[in-house]
Amino acid sequence: MRNHNEVKLCIAFTEHCEIYFPRQPGILNWTHIANEGRSPQEGAKLKKMGVKAGWFDYPFVWFNGVRDRLAFLEAKWGKNDFSSSQKTFMAFMIPMGIPCEKFYSVEEGHHKLLGFGIKPIQPCQYFKEPNCMTWEDKMKVMQNMNKPPKL
Repeated sequence: MRNHNEVKLCIAFTEHCEIYFPRQPGILNWTHIANEGRSPQEGAKLKKMGVKAGWFDYPFVWFNGVRDRLAFLEAKWGKNDFSSSQKTFMAFMIPMGIPCEKFYSVEEGHHKLLGFGIKPIQPCQYFKEPNCMTWEDKMKVMQNMNKPPKL
């Protein structure tokens, strides 16, 4: 089951995307795929309906001026890496030229979208430089700043 902090990250990222990367007909569409928190009975029913493990949290579809594009983002927390089912999913997508990436912070997710070529509807004042520090790293830096120096 998903880590509570990862749920918070997904909520924060969704709120960020709704402001800076809102859905626009013919230009950009995205969603979050919730793949956990189901009962075994519900999971069995969904499996019969074609639901597969490994799909990333966020599929993004956009028009880049020439053709439609597709990319997937996965929210991760701490030192979590791709699961074996996500690696299998990537083995299908990457040969088709469909990027599959993970992010550990809203800021990193924002920069991944920019890297895919998705343009925000307005500049984000909060993220000037690419920064791939996780929230945990930032908290450690903040805690260390408040500690008295060692003598």
